[in-house]
Amino acid sequence: MMRLRKPLAGLVFLLVLITVWAIARRYMGSFLTWADSFTTLEIGQDLIGLARDTGAAGVAVAAAVFAFKLTERLWNRIVLKWWPTSEISIEVLDAALAALTEEVNVRLTAETGSREVWSAPVILRVRTTSRHVQRHADDVVVDGSALVGLVRERRHVVLLGEAGAGKTVLAQLTAMKLPGVYLPLSSWNPQVPLGAWMASKLVQDFPEIARRFGPEVLRRLVATGRVTPVLDGLDEVLTGSKNPMVEKIDNQFTDMMTFLLTSRPEFYETAVQSDRQYLSRALVVEIDPVDAPSLTSYVERIAGTDLDSWRSVIDHLAEQPDGSLATALRTPLMLYLLRVTYRRGRRDPSELLGFEEAAAIENHLLDAFVPAAYDQSLRPGLPVDRARRWLATLARGPRELRWWNIGSGGPTLNVAMVVLPIVAGLFNYVAANWLMGIVMTALSAWAYPKVRSLLFELDEDVVADDNVIGIRAHLRRYRWMSSVLASTIAIGVGGLVGVVLGGGFDADPQVAWTWAGVAGLLCGGWCFLETVWGSYFIRRMRLALSGKLPLRLIPFLEDAHERGVLRQPGAAYQFRHARLQDRLQLLAPNGVYFPTRTTTGAPPIRFAVFFVMFRTPLIRLGTHLGFIVLPLLALSIITVIQPLRFESGEKPLVQDDTCWTYSCRSEIHYDWTAPPAATLSTTMVATQGIPWEETFFGSIRGMFDVTGCESADLEISISGGTSPLTVFRVRGDEPPRDLRDLPDWPEPRAVDAVTVTFRRLDVADCTAHIRWTDPSLGINRTVRIRTFFQ
Repeated sequence: MMRLRKPLAGLVFLLVLITVWAIARRYMGSFLTWADSFTTLEIGQDLIGLARDTGAAGVAVAAAVFAFKLTERLWNRIVLKWWPTSEISIEVLDAALAALTEEVNVRLTAETGSREVWSAPVILRVRTTSRHVQRHADDVVVDGSALVGLVRERRHVVLLGEAGAGKTVLAQLTAMKLPGVYLPLSSWNPQVPLGAWMASKLVQDFPEIARRFGPEVLRRLVATGRVTPVLDGLDEVLTGSKNPMVEKIDNQFTDMMTFLLTSRPEFYETAVQSDRQYLSRALVVEIDPVDAPSLTSYVERIAGTDLDSWRSVIDHLAEQPDGSLATALRTPLMLYLLRVTYRRGRRDPSELLGFEEAAAIENHLLDAFVPAAYDQSLRPGLPVDRARRWLATLARGPRELRWWNIGSGGPTLNVAMVVLPIVAGLFNYVAANWLMGIVMTALSAWAYPKVRSLLFELDEDVVADDNVIGIRAHLRRYRWMSSVLASTIAIGVGGLVGVVLGGGFDADPQVAWTWAGVAGLLCGGWCFLETVWGSYFIRRMRLALSGKLPLRLIPFLEDAHERGVLRQPGAAYQFRHARLQDRLQLLAPNGVYFPTRTTTGAPPIRFAVFFVMFRTPLIRLGTHLGFIVLPLLALSIITVIQPLRFESGEKPLVQDDTCWTYSCRSEIHYDWTAPPAATLSTTMVATQGIPWEETFFGSIRGMFDVTGCESADLEISISGGTSPLTVFRVRGDEPPRDLRDLPDWPEPRAVDAVTVTFRRLDVADCTAHIRWTDPSLGINRTVRIRTFFQ
């Protein structure tokens, strides 16, 4: 039944192709004809028809291809939703399981091969633990190779082992033999349901299978128990409370489901005993230390033909099977480090006899591993001291090392946190005054960490396509998307600034477009650096200049993986062992990473990654531009007025109706009496609100009313110094005149005083009473911007 998917997608392709082509051909001709009317070129109907047909065909093909891909992707989701128990659903799940199993085997075969598991195997024995971490269990003793049979038989198995005891290798080998998936628990947040995390992890680590079958198929594989989760490293989960983890695991897996969980014994015992919460159906087994005969036999095998240099070590192990050296070498990790450090006679193994304590021997082998891996005689490359310094920097990161973690932020001074508040303050100073500039600078600087903290909580993880296209291609993809975003923002913001300055503020074209270029470069460059790739780029450059990381980070990670220092069981790199990472942290400089986060759902796969990448920089940019745009909008909508008060000349009668409640309106009335043929002149000054600031006025405000003489006709002129500003007429038989209806002054003025002249133009024999309510001048804020940019 899987064969129905392609024919159905092909049918949808043809239907969409025909439908879209017909619709586009019908309306595209009218659109081209309409667009032609705005140009001076004589295109002609033949050329319009050709463009119509070509454009319609292109749109139809693009829509049909999109519909074809969408149908293929939605097929599995629709089948599983509407026919979950049908033959089609079973075929889909079986095909997805086969593809997943093959990918797991290929990946883990390469990973275990890099650990030299096959060339120098260590025989491990697993037995039922004697710790009080399970209700009741039969005594079980099996070889490590038989663990897969134990998992198939008991379904729920917990594997305990000390650090370096071989838990990870046994877990990976078990996942290869079962239809299972290897899932390191270091990225699990216990606040997230375990099932949701496992499904998300599968989508993240196997994106090609998720794209082929759909994320819902992978979730169904986990939910139905068709795939066995091999959960490695419960002790590596970063959380303060361990008890809920055991309960969540116990509730997640039913009797019909299978899982293998690994942990260090002390951690698991503490988590279980502290609240008496067992995994009710699980068998808990523990890895035995390597016994003395196996240890001696292993050392003889790695000695090869160089038994003379190893003789003292072999004799010491035989004579003191419980000594410090034998105790230190009782784990596969230490045996691996022993083989790498002393292979090919590069160092004398007898130096191990000089240590008195097992911990000192373990630390010696951990410290000697990196120099042995970067031995110039074995493989020329990086100097050891430089490689160790760079690895120590990475060791400060999380267990899973992904390239975007380098750019996830840290305790460094962000350029945007300094530049954008200064820009916002400068603009508000130019548009308003110095006090507004200081306030908006402080608000912008305060808002940046708040918005960043909010986005840190809301952000999703970046989609990982590293397993499909490779990390280098992954980086190129994100660099391209970041460049597209930055270019779009630069062109959009720069063009808007140029239009506003040139058209709205009458700035000189050269000056306007110069500032437009500066604004575009600033906003575009900042958005580029705030994207995932831009943040990674700037942080990588800073760390490279300080010597903490190489300039070419990805080749360094690839080389470290080839040398066996790093492993890559999934989409992310990890150190060979957590103990190696912990040991290198002692040499690390200041930290590089923020704490990692884990989301509840699956990460985005295709176009949704644009939203994930661009949401953060766009919201941050919008926040800062809001401190520039919002004051501009407020200044353009709200007219700020400056009250006038009497200075000299004809003194009016002042009536102050100021009130201090919300139920009334405060008003100040200035009253003059104008007899027939009278001319009155009064000088008034604007009360200065902010000292040391030059204020520009552009209009007169208030209400004029003439009473007592209906035939009165008055000409009112307002001048600033010797220049007339406004002239208008008011009649006694007219309603009160709102001065907001008058046009603004042709040229805003920075005047200290205005002279108001009243002249009677009529010949009526009556006295007119003139009232000016709330006399004031309207402040023009744009003149400061015009002056600045001109």
